Amino acid sequence: SGIDCSGLTMMAWAAAGVQLPHLASAQYQLGTQLSRSEVRAGDLVFFYGLDHVGIAINNAQMIDSSTFGIPVGVHTIDSYPSYYGATRLG
Repeated sequence: SGIDCSGLTMMAWAAAGVQLPHLASAQYQLGTQLSRSEVRAGDLVFFYGLDHVGIAINNAQMIDSSTFGIPVGVHTIDSYPSYYGATRLG
């Protein structure tokens, strides 16, 4: 029926053998925090004061799920007005 943003990142990283909590703010604490310019494929990118998370495809784009019932999509990282930070896992 759908998936939320942190559920998407949790499931994607689980496929790679990495367990994440189902909460964006908790996911932010798990890795190394990065500057915006350091973001690369696979990094988690956060918005709205850690209320939203996506997975970077590259330094410009990410895949995310905004809420239940809305299809997962590719968006420009800078299209979100409230970029918070990024985390690199592993």
